[in-house]
Amino acid sequence: MVPVAKPLNRSPEVRATYIWEAGDAVNRPDEVLAFAKSKRINVLYLHINTDYKLAAYRPFMKGAWNAGIEVHAMGGNGSLAFTENRPQITKLINYVKDYNRQAEPEERFFGIHYDIEPWVLPLWYSATDRVISEWTGNMNYFIGEVKKDSKLQTSVDLAAWVDRYKVNNDGGISISKWFIQKMDHVTIMDFRNYASGTGGIADMAKEELAFGNELGKPIILAIETKVSSEGPYVSFYQLGSAILERELAKLPALLTNYKSYSGIAVHAYEYWKSLKP
Repeated sequence: MVPVAKPLNRSPEVRATYIWEAGDAVNRPDEVLAFAKSKRINVLYLHINTDYKLAAYRPFMKGAWNAGIEVHAMGGNGSLAFTENRPQITKLINYVKDYNRQAEPEERFFGIHYDIEPWVLPLWYSATDRVISEWTGNMNYFIGEVKKDSKLQTSVDLAAWVDRYKVNNDGGISISKWFIQKMDHVTIMDFRNYASGTGGIADMAKEELAFGNELGKPIILAIETKVSSEGPYVSFYQLGSAILERELAKLPALLTNYKSYSGIAVHAYEYWKSLKP
């Protein structure tokens, strides 16, 4: 069996962020970890550049474990929804497993996380059923390959609105429910900058949280700090850190009926660190 990270004694409520530039972790680990500590981060999704030698990640990983942070290797782009690109999924899985085999228990990954977002591709709208079929097929493959010889966790990002689409070759189940059922946890891209009320963070995720309750699966809600052209209600970019924390603090009380609610993820490190106070 491929070894996994030594267990951490961390808070059960997730405070996560994404690191998209692997070089930040490899070349500036102290800077990244200092920020993570300042924001009480206990989960990181780290985008993996497989061009780096395996050993390059070890100092950062050891520092994260010592700081009480569990790290999940991240990959993804829209094209990974297609069967023809499955070898890229295999490559990341093999890289993470090879890394965990040579790393010390305090340096290992806890899981593999995918952020694929096929809805950014034109084909999503012209051949929706084909894209969904190939995407879910690739994710079945991903889970099978990870789990056949490891206890690495599997997880994905999903847009909050994707629950309106169905997996027609699997009984017409909602895409969101399909993924929540299959993965160890799911992170919902719940990109709103206010917690309560119609269309707020709590309201937008209620279907996914209900699926999580039904299936006994953890759901993490992600928010945005990057500048957005989608509307003034999407990102905390203009609002700043104080308002971000104020709104996030409201969520536990708003979501008391959802045992599946497991915490938040802020997208992403490179934008969050530049947010005004």
